Amino acid sequence: MVGELLEENTMTTTKKVGMLAAVAMIAGLQTGCLIVGSSDGGWSWGLGGSRQKATSELTIEAEGVSKLDVRTHNGAIAYTGGAGSSISVVAKKTGGAFTLGDAQAALDAIEVYIEDAGDGRKMLSWRWSTPKHRTWSGAVSFTINGPSNLALDVKTHNGGVRVDGVDGDVKAVTHNGGVVATSANGSLVVETHNGGITADYAGSSISLATHNGGVQADLSECGRVAGNITTHNGGIRVVVGEATAADLDFATRNGRIRTDGEIEVREVSRRRLEGTIGEVGGGGSPLTVRTHNGAIRLKTTG
Repeated sequence: MVGELLEENTMTTTKKVGMLAAVAMIAGLQTGCLIVGSSDGGWSWGLGGSRQKATSELTIEAEGVSKLDVRTHNGAIAYTGGAGSSISVVAKKTGGAFTLGDAQAALDAIEVYIEDAGDGRKMLSWRWSTPKHRTWSGAVSFTINGPSNLALDVKTHNGGVRVDGVDGDVKAVTHNGGVVATSANGSLVVETHNGGITADYAGSSISLATHNGGVQADLSECGRVAGNITTHNGGIRVVVGEATAADLDFATRNGRIRTDGEIEVREVSRRRLEGTIGEVGGGGSPLTVRTHNGAIRLKTTG
């Protein structure tokens, strides 16, 4: 991983930092790993070679909480839903700088916080508790266990996202990283730029979008479903079940479309498919699937 490479090498000149940033960006585009970025007028992650790490644990009482917003810039986010009346959080913090002393100062200044966002929402995030020194960098990853019936809105910039066992609405956003999501009943919205998407979904409204990466969407537990599944560079695989019903609008520019199962076809060619699966009544929005460079596969279970 690029992050591991950064930990093992101390950059002593601006030229070396610039070279490493370029290598990190290329590797990130290929793998969806951490890409060096900038904020506050300097490098927000990847500056210097010294790191200090710590872990903290927090608990949020879930009574009266209907939605959890999670924000970090550099770090992964994972949420697992289940039974229980509280939300437990493990925050893995990393402070970085040129020297160990400054890295420790950066770590000490990282403050993980929870605040009331109104209307039954809680916000989990982090901030600098003291003015940020220009050489500091910071990252916080969150591992969260909480009730399955919460709505989630999670966002990072450099890091992967994993959501499992959630019944409410889910929105998961990252820029550089993959997303794995398992949810039911509520809507599912996933966005990334550099990374693949894997979704296991049982609701009725889905939106999955990446630019560089493949998409796998298991909709075999869905009934009537509509939405958008898109990528620019990557293939798309959609799995449907006996009860899945959708108006299909599939298209690829450089690739082909393959299907199995029973489809009521309205238009079909190597690169385009319009049709219907299952019992779809009353019109409504289609299930639109698009890729520019890649194949599309529609597979029926059973």
